[in-house]
Amino acid sequence: MKKIALLLMAAVLIVSVAGCGSPNPTTEEKAGDKKDEVVTINYYGKPDTDFEKKVVADFEKEYPNIKVNYVELAGGSNEKLTTIQTVLQSKDATIDVFAADVTWPAIFIAAGWVTSLDDLLKEDISNGLLDEYIQSALGAFQNNGVTYGLPYISNAGTFYYRADLLEKYNKEVPTTWEEVVDTAKDILEKENNPDLVGYGSAWKQTEGLTCAVMEHFWDQGVYIYKDGKADLDEEKIEAALQGMYDMIYTDGVALEATPTFGNGDVREIMQAGNLIFSRDWISQAGKFMNPEINTVAEHMGIAPVPGGNTLGVWGLMISEYSEHKEAASLFLKYRAGKVVQIEQASAINQLPAAVGAFDDPSVIEAYPAAKELLEVMNHGEPRPLTPFYGEVSSIIQVETHSMLTKGITPKEAAANIVERISQVIH
Repeated sequence: MKKIALLLMAAVLIVSVAGCGSPNPTTEEKAGDKKDEVVTINYYGKPDTDFEKKVVADFEKEYPNIKVNYVELAGGSNEKLTTIQTVLQSKDATIDVFAADVTWPAIFIAAGWVTSLDDLLKEDISNGLLDEYIQSALGAFQNNGVTYGLPYISNAGTFYYRADLLEKYNKEVPTTWEEVVDTAKDILEKENNPDLVGYGSAWKQTEGLTCAVMEHFWDQGVYIYKDGKADLDEEKIEAALQGMYDMIYTDGVALEATPTFGNGDVREIMQAGNLIFSRDWISQAGKFMNPEINTVAEHMGIAPVPGGNTLGVWGLMISEYSEHKEAASLFLKYRAGKVVQIEQASAINQLPAAVGAFDDPSVIEAYPAAKELLEVMNHGEPRPLTPFYGEVSSIIQVETHSMLTKGITPKEAAANIVERISQVIH
C-alpha cells in the first residue's frame, strides 16, 4: 500500500509541474506550445508572388513550427471577393488568413465570417499595436470599437497638380471642387493653350467612378451611409452631381470624353504635360514623379482630394472558421508589421499603412513624396461601410454615368440614387 501511495503522489506531482507556466500565455506560446507539431495555415493573398513567397519563407524561419500555404487571389477585386465569400459562406476551414479590400470588412463582419483580433492579439493591442497604423486605414477594419483586421497596404484617391502653373499665376492649391473649377478656368484662359485640359478623372462606369463620386458627395457633406444608417440628402447629392456635370458641359474644364476615361487615359494626358489637375491614386505617385515617364515630373504637386480621399486600403483578416487562429494571428501580425511593410515599398511599390514606415530611408527613396502621401492618407475616407456595398456602388455608378452621358439630368440621377439605395438599405 505504501508503494501505491508513493506512486500516486509522484504522479500528482508530475502533473502539477507539467501544468505550471504563465497563467496568461502569449499568442506565440499558444501557437507554439507543441514544439514538435507543425501547424499549416492557408494564406489567401494578393498575387505579388515573389515578394509574398519571400515573406512566407522569412516567417517560417522565425516560426519553424508554422507552415504557410500561400494561395494567390486571382482576378480583380470583385473576383477576389467572390473567391473569399464562397469559402466563408460555406463555413469551410480552408482559409485561415486572407487579404481583404477596404469595402469587404463591413460585409464579412455583419455575416459573422471573421474573427476579432482583440483577444488573439490582446497583449500586443494593450502595448499599443493599433497606434502604429494610419488611423483612417485601420478604421476600415474596425466596427463598434472591435478590431477585425490590420491594414498593410495604403492607397487612396490623390490630387495631382501642376505646381508650376499654380505658381505662375499665384494660385493656391484648391481645397474644394468649386475652387478646382475656378482655378482651372482662370489658368486655361490665361495660358490660351488648346491642348491644355483643366481637370481629369476616371469617370468610366467602374468601381473607380464610385470612388470619384464619393469625393464629390463628401464635399457636400453627404455620406450615403454613416454610423450604421443611410445618409441620403437628395439636395446635397444633386449639388454634387451637378458640379460633376458642369465640369464637362458648363465650365468646360473637363473633356467630353471623360465618361469614357479609365485611369490610364487620364494619366496619358497628365504625363504629356497637358493637364492642370488630376484625380488619381497614391499608387501612381512613383510614376508621376518619374521624369522618364512624366514630361512634367519636376512640376508635379500632391495634395488631398477636395472633399476627402477615397481609401483603397488592403488589410489582413482571419476567418471565423479557421482551426488555427493563434498561428494565423502570428502570421497576420508579421505580414502587417512595419518591417515587412518597409520592405514592400521598394520590392512591390506598395505604400505602407504603418505610420513609422514613412520615416524609413528606403520608403522615402521609393516614394520621395512620402510625407505628402501620409498627409493624403490621414484625410482618407472609406466608401460606405454597409453590408450591401456592392448594390450601393452599382446604383451610384449606373445613375451617375447615365447623367454624365446626358441620359438623365443631375436632378433625376439624385432622385434615383436616393430611391434605389433606400430600397437596399432598410
